[in-house]
This record gives sequence, C-alpha cells and structure tokens, in this order.
Amino acid sequence: MPDLAQAARALLKRPLFTVVAALTLALGIGANSAMFSVVNTVLLKAAPFEKPDRLVVVWASNPELARSSGFPDKLPCSPAVFYDWQAESRTLARMAMMRPNPVGLSGDGDPELLGAVHVTGEFFRVLGVSAAVGRTLLPDDDRADAPGSVLLAYGFWQRRFAGDPGVVGRTVLLNRVPVAVVGVMPRGFSFPRGAEMPSGYGFAPEADVWMPLALSPEARRNRGNRGLVAIGRLADGVSREKAQAELATITARLQEAYPESDKTWGVRIDPLPEQLTGDVKPALLVLLGAVGLVLLIACGNVASLVLAQGLARRREVAIRMALGAGRGRIVAQFLAESLLLGAAGGLLGLL
Repeated sequence: MPDLAQAARALLKRPLFTVVAALTLALGIGANSAMFSVVNTVLLKAAPFEKPDRLVVVWASNPELARSSGFPDKLPCSPAVFYDWQAESRTLARMAMMRPNPVGLSGDGDPELLGAVHVTGEFFRVLGVSAAVGRTLLPDDDRADAPGSVLLAYGFWQRRFAGDPGVVGRTVLLNRVPVAVVGVMPRGFSFPRGAEMPSGYGFAPEADVWMPLALSPEARRNRGNRGLVAIGRLADGVSREKAQAELATITARLQEAYPESDKTWGVRIDPLPEQLTGDVKPALLVLLGAVGLVLLIACGNVASLVLAQGLARRREVAIRMALGAGRGRIVAQFLAESLLLGAAGGLLGLL
C-alpha cells in the first residue's frame, strides 16, 4: 500500500504523461473488449439449442439455378421432397421445415405486422428447446384440421402483453383468424433471424411468433413449390458426411422417379452453427486480429513513454539510492506506477 500511495503521488506530479499513457492503453483495451464481446456472442457462445453440433440445415442444391438467380447454392426444398427425405432417412433422427410468412395482428391494441415463422410440428423437438411459459408447438398442432395456435417470442410477449403469463390460452387474431397462444419462448431465442439465412429468403430480422405450417395432404405432395427450409438432427453416432451420402442417394432416386420436377435438383447438408454465423466469421476474426494489433501498438507506445520517463528520472533514482534505497525498492516503485497506469487504462477502456 505505501508503494501504491507513493506511485500515485509520482504519477500526479506528471499529469501529462499519466493522461497520455492511460488514454493510449484505454484505446487498445477498449477496442479489444468491444470486439471480443461481439466475437464471444457470435462465434464462441454456444447456440441456444440442445447439442447444437448435431444440428444441420438440409438445402436443395441446383448450381445452375443458383448462378442464374444470384443466390448461393443453398436453396429451399418442396414439401414433397422434404417428406420423402423425412420418411426415408435413417441418419437424421428428426427433421422439420420452416417458412417465413408475415402475419397481421389485430384486435386489442394497434394493428401490427409480425415477423412470423411457420414450422412443422417437429421443429422445436429438432432444436431441443422448451418454452419459458406454456409449451412449444407439437406435431398435433401441425395437422391441417387442428385448431389454430401460436407461440410467442419473449421480446414480443414483453412489448405487446407486458410479460403477462396469463396470455397462454388467450385467443388472438392473426390475419383475422382466431388462434390460441400456447406458450412463450425463452429470452434471447429468435431462430431463425433474417441474418442467419441467405438474403432474400424473407425471414424477419427477429421472429415475433411461430405458427404451425399445417399443410393439407395435397400441399404435402407438391413437388414444385420450393419455398421451405429444412433442418435436422443427426442420429447418435452418425457423421454429417454419412447423412450427406444417404440423402444424396435418396435424392438421386427422386430424380429418376420425378424427372419433370426433380431432375436437376440435388441436396447438401451444412452444420447449423456455421449457418448461424454465415459470412461474418472471417470478417470478425480479421477485425479481432486488427484490434489485437492496436493493443500491441498501444502497449509498445506506453512502454516507450515509461522508458523515456525512466531516463528523465535518473537524477531522482541516484538521489534515492544515495539515501539508502535498495534496487528492489526502486523496482517495486516503478512496478507500482506501471500497475496504476495499467489499472487506469483498463478501467477507461472497459467504460
């Protein structure tokens, strides 16, 4: 403590040096703290799903169409193809599909256009997530003749219903059709966000509600309406490569059985965690490296300032040693000053 008090007095006697050194460190530490927060949230923090490394996105593949349309070769599938995959696959334990379709909320309060995701009944079982209030959508909700139901996002629940748990079981009007609220998802869950899917697919930046897809038997046999994104969970012990090979075999059979609709269409499987980060991963890593370099430069500049100050204080050090101060005491004093500078720069950087 005496060393720190003396170090504080010494730094206050040189305010210009102290301010410049602390601000230089703050610049490097602040940039790194902010950038690491982003990288941690986007790349390092586990997705809010059960065993996210077992989740995959199953895309239809048509390189020629992708090139001509400007889309990546990650294309939606048709209902019939999805149900063929689901029925014949043994490498995927569960499969589900989703489609964006905004809905209008009316009734109590102001009308509002909601970002809605329409999903099949296995959707939340595939992801392995549960509702915070009530329940998620179930396969029975996905029947064409089932009563209408809706699952709310946490943010929308707070904004529109003030977090009232009594909203479960309440009837709301979506597209002028009464549907029952079955549950509310946990805070932070909003899959899929628009940024997590290829641009132009129509998913909202944040999902407000999830609703059953509830396709009729005729719609389930449709092979031409390619507007659905499929996800799946790998069976235990099955690799993504094995699932890709199996679905490719199934798809090849479909090409032969339905040449008019499926001839040019293949399949590809991508890990869901990679899909969530999209194209931002390389950019974020480059930025993290850049701000790391900024911190190194800042530390180098501060080291130069401290060295210059040390040379300017040779007379002071000589006098103290002549009065009996040992080398250890002198080193401890300089270390205490450096510690205070680092603490001040760190605090400013974090702020």
